[in-house]
Amino acid sequence: MEHAILIELLEQVTPLLEEFDMMLDVTVDGDLDTNKTLSNVPLVHQIYADLKHITRNIRKNLGEYIIVITAFLNHKRETNKTHSPSLANKKYAMWQKFEQQIMRHYRGCMITAGIRKDDPNVETPSEAELRKVQMQGLVQHLTNDHSLCWPEVCWYKINPDLVLQEPHLINATDAERKSFENMLGTIFRLPQGQGIVTTTRTSHNEAFNRRKLVFLDKKVDYWKTYMARHACAVMLQNLGLVKMMNAVRACATEGFSEVDLRNLQKIANELRAKQLHNRLKLQERNETLHTKYANAQSELSGVDFSSVCIHIFT
Repeated sequence: MEHAILIELLEQVTPLLEEFDMMLDVTVDGDLDTNKTLSNVPLVHQIYADLKHITRNIRKNLGEYIIVITAFLNHKRETNKTHSPSLANKKYAMWQKFEQQIMRHYRGCMITAGIRKDDPNVETPSEAELRKVQMQGLVQHLTNDHSLCWPEVCWYKINPDLVLQEPHLINATDAERKSFENMLGTIFRLPQGQGIVTTTRTSHNEAFNRRKLVFLDKKVDYWKTYMARHACAVMLQNLGLVKMMNAVRACATEGFSEVDLRNLQKIANELRAKQLHNRLKLQERNETLHTKYANAQSELSGVDFSSVCIHIFT
């Protein structure tokens, strides 16, 4: 359904793009059919993967990869046993404890790359540079080598006297570090032609997408009413509940009575108030997190570690 809408939209905007000699930068949620279609459109300049969807896929892939590693480690330990290793047991998962470090570093690098791209005074990192920082940079970071780290992501870059947080790879062997880097390459893999150096996100479209699914359930594939159901979703998004209901009612019978209109308006006002409340809560949460992280980084950058005196009592 969404794939068909994408093709129709491309057909409608292509003449205008050709007339004004413009190209598109498109952010997608990782759909392979969408990626394949866009990669064959000459007017598409760059395809970007959305941060929210790609991090969710990384967590999912990391979980699957952990199961594979668990099976391999269990198999090595049970080579003298007759029964096969259990895939459900994650007790011996080698990299499970690194999940928070992996996700924090990956998201930080993506957001920093997008911010640098929008700043005309800073050189935009390429996709290859970003991937190098995300993979090799993370491996070196966990071995206490921060030469590849970006200061916006790594506090140890600014404060080398800080002690590296556990878990880390300082005492790991070269083979273990290489295995960790190969695992990152597996879970960070993107479809051919996609990039991530952008600040554009698909989250602002998700609200309409959820509203659209009220009328266009993906489990219902009845083409005769598709146009009407899609029109209801668009009217609800752009005109509001009352006007949408009025338009639908007028097509079938007489309009609503005054009492019905007042009730509909009351429902619409309650929905609008709830939406406003949710937006304010999200904004308040984001501002609180931003202030918290800014204060934490400011406190760390302002600490003079050379003047710290430690007394040991025995």
